[in-house]
Amino acid sequence: MVEQGEAPILSGVEDLTISSDKPFNLLQGVPAYDFEGNDLTSKIEVIHNTIDIDEVGNYEVTYQLKDEQGATATLRIEVEV
Repeated sequence: MVEQGEAPILSGVEDLTISSDKPFNLLQGVPAYDFEGNDLTSKIEVIHNTIDIDEVGNYEVTYQLKDEQGATATLRIEVEV
């Protein structure tokens, strides 16, 4: 039995290394579901993104997902350019 208020699940979120000469999508390959199995992928938000594609370095990206009951999942990754 699923308890109301359990945080949804973001999967596929992991640290990345990207190239400054290739396009990238921070949401590609990042599915999300609630504990009932409902697809919430379209509700994922990038709430913090410090990436400067023109500057080599390490940057932070934070994802957030909120389900219909208001439960929230937040994950932070590091992106190397």
